[in-house]
Amino acid sequence: MAGESEDKPLVTLAKNAYVLLVLAPISLFIFTYERALTPLYGLGPVQQHLNKFVVAGAMLAAINPLHFKPWINWLVAGVALTIAPNATYWVAVFTGREHNSLFGVLKTHAAVALPIVFAMSGPVMRALDAVGPFPSLSLSLCGDHRG
Repeated sequence: MAGESEDKPLVTLAKNAYVLLVLAPISLFIFTYERALTPLYGLGPVQQHLNKFVVAGAMLAAINPLHFKPWINWLVAGVALTIAPNATYWVAVFTGREHNSLFGVLKTHAAVALPIVFAMSGPVMRALDAVGPFPSLSLSLCGDHRG
């Protein structure tokens, strides 16, 4: 019995490391995406609603009822990352021609950032589903209070 309780934290640690390794490219994408849009729209409009679209993409991936095989999730994420530079540029150029920086940025975020964050968050959500519910942070921070 003692071996099982010792292995479980290591398995949870490995799953958490997997999640962190998958989330690192999302952070890199958001960084480069923001830098690509700043010359076209300016820093203010680009940053104003970007976090909302990133959260919306992650939430949509979390509530996605369709569970695909892992290789399909990785294929979709890979295709999304492959077309991301061209999609970012061309969608921003076409929406920039409307001469409305706020709505152009919102359309660009909706057409580029939201789907890519959704595609890249899918494998993370499937990994979190496999781990099961995480223990609450309050127990680990405050200690184990068993009566």
